[in-house]
Parts: sequence; C-alpha cells; structure tokens
Amino acid sequence: MPKPLGVLTTDDYAARDLLAVCADAGIAVPDDITILGINNDELYCETSFPTLSSVDCGFERLGFAAAELLHQSMNGQLPKKPIPAIHFAPRGIVPRASTEVLAVDDSDLAEALRYIREHACDPCNVKQVVSETSISRRKLEKKCLAQLGTTLHDQIITVRLKKVRTLLLRNDLDIDEVAQLSGFSTTQLNRVFKKEVGQTPSDWRQLRAKS
Repeated sequence: MPKPLGVLTTDDYAARDLLAVCADAGIAVPDDITILGINNDELYCETSFPTLSSVDCGFERLGFAAAELLHQSMNGQLPKKPIPAIHFAPRGIVPRASTEVLAVDDSDLAEALRYIREHACDPCNVKQVVSETSISRRKLEKKCLAQLGTTLHDQIITVRLKKVRTLLLRNDLDIDEVAQLSGFSTTQLNRVFKKEVGQTPSDWRQLRAKS
C-alpha cells in the first residue's frame, strides 16, 4: 500500500507483531506506518519499540458491572426477565510513539522531532536536540516556528505531557514517580500541567478514574 498509512489492529498482540514485521522489512514506525492497538496492555505497549499506542477499553468497568450483577443474582435481586446488554464506550486512545508523527518536509526538523519523540523524557534539552542535526539552533528554531508554530522547547514539553497523561492512568505510580519518569521535577510537573491542562495532575487523575 502507498505510504504513509495508519493501521488499526485487532489487539495489542497483533500490533506488536506488526511492529516486528515492520522492523524486519525496514519500514519506519511511525514515519511510514502508524500503528494503533486495542486493549492498552501496558506490558506489551510500554516494552514495544517504539512504544505502542492503544485504545483504552476500560475493562475494569466491565468487571465491576459483572460483579454487581453476580451480587444481585446471589441475593435474588435480579428480575426474571432477560437483562439487557450493558455497553461501555472505550475511554479513549492512549498515545505513544507508534502514532506520534508530524509531517514535515525539512529533513533537519524531522530528525529533531524524531529525537524529541524518543528522548524528551530522558530528559533532554534544546541543545541536545540541535546537536542531532546539521544546522544551527537559530535556523532550526526558525524552521520549527515556520512549519509547526511552536518552539523546540514547546515540542519537548508536549511529548512529556503526553507521557504524563499515560502514566497518570496507572494507579501504582504516585505523582513524584510520574514526574521523574516524564522528565519533570514534581514542582515543574504541577506548574506546567496546571498551565497547559487547567487541572493539577492529581485532579486530572481523579476525574479520569471516575469516567
């Protein structure tokens, strides 16, 4: 098929298999093909290379609903008529590197964005990004502003905040750990997240848990 293209797979396992096929065939992900899985299996998604974007189906909600029906059944509280099907909409897409692509014509800018995508949370800084290209910082910043309307620093922050959102969905990480894994200090994370999202990380996490 002509490239670039996007592929939605049946689940994360098929998506990871497709990542391996692309690697063997020399097909760049996400530059030539973006890949999206389903189920958001963190073990598969976070250990894939590149990390795998996936649809979060929120299966724990299904488990709680099933447990509630079982409880009602055991206590004779269910009506005798058939129970209608209960439908749950997916929570949304958890973006990771397999779909993180920006279409730019300039090779130096494309290389800079690729480096940011892969290293923003190490963390990295603008000087390190520029060192991966063959042009000066001033020229690279001008190209970034002209094609994307943002600075290189803004691009780094954007990637880090996407990582933060993904990490906040995990109940086993506290805010300090989320900050460390996404390249922020805790103070920076709270300030930047509140400025960009309008909520503190803790408040955002609580609202997502209720959805």
